[in-house]
Amino acid sequence: MDIKACRTRFKRIAKQTAGFLLCTGFAVWLCACSADVELTTPEENSRMHSEPEVSEMENSRDPRVPLPSDAEMYTNLTYANPGKMGDNDGPAVCVYAKPGFFRASLDAAVSGIQMQTLRADGRFVNAYIFLGVDITDPEGGYWVNCFDAGLVRSGGTGAWHLFYNVYETADGGSAWYESTVKLADDHDYRLLLDTSEADGKAVLTVIDTTTGAEADRVSFTAAKLLCDGSNTAYYQNFALDFPDDLKIGADGNPGAVYDAADWPASILYSSDEGLYMQNICVADARLYGPNGEAVWDETVTEALGLWPDRTVSAVDYACTYVVRGVPYSAYRIDLDMNRNT
Repeated sequence: MDIKACRTRFKRIAKQTAGFLLCTGFAVWLCACSADVELTTPEENSRMHSEPEVSEMENSRDPRVPLPSDAEMYTNLTYANPGKMGDNDGPAVCVYAKPGFFRASLDAAVSGIQMQTLRADGRFVNAYIFLGVDITDPEGGYWVNCFDAGLVRSGGTGAWHLFYNVYETADGGSAWYESTVKLADDHDYRLLLDTSEADGKAVLTVIDTTTGAEADRVSFTAAKLLCDGSNTAYYQNFALDFPDDLKIGADGNPGAVYDAADWPASILYSSDEGLYMQNICVADARLYGPNGEAVWDETVTEALGLWPDRTVSAVDYACTYVVRGVPYSAYRIDLDMNRNT
């Protein structure tokens, strides 16, 4: 079974089962076990906020940082994925590590990110920077579970904050969680994701590397996870995702549900609307396992995935960039949905 194909299904199902709604400064938990409540996560409807809070960064519309003229880079016009990409509901970059590790970390220079997630008509996309884990059957090696954990920035709240998204928790359900702790746009952060403490347990720690202090932390469960790293494969992910009102259906109109969305058409629908998350600089990405610590370089990387890639011919301009730098421990990602950059 294709692990990355299963992760696409995970994104659809997990986001439909639970939500944590951030609205005008307070949070309301929507319990997944309630059959009487229609569950919605923040990224499913960009019109759920009547007066979206827009950050100073979006108001100032800081100029984008130019791409290095001499840099070695991949784009969706030049790179073809070696297999199916797991994150395909918006421009995205995913780096899949080889299995066998039980901890991962990366430093993200959030203060240097230039971004605009709000369209002129008030609709928005959501931005993600996260680590994640694919969990496989110890004997058969096939995919059985996965989760994402890191930072999300909803176009309606205007602040980075911690989240996690679990396909199957220890009690058999799915889980979606967002923290109420808002992170500073002008600080940088380290993500540390640890599955070594106990079977079935994961801990995400967000460290403010500008101040050296812990900014946020959460623990959660994941079914079938072994803490020795024997059935876990980590990944890095950077993405812009479309809410339902920016997902285009087969009829060419917005408002499609996940299963009915035409993803290339969705990108084209929101192209040249000023949307981008640009100059995402990763530093000091590392993996940890039974044999010690490793720099997250090409020797421990299973695959690089871009969405779209060059096989998606409907997207006729470069919107997803990877500037190699030191792959994949220190490099840059640009997600820019504008033809004239």
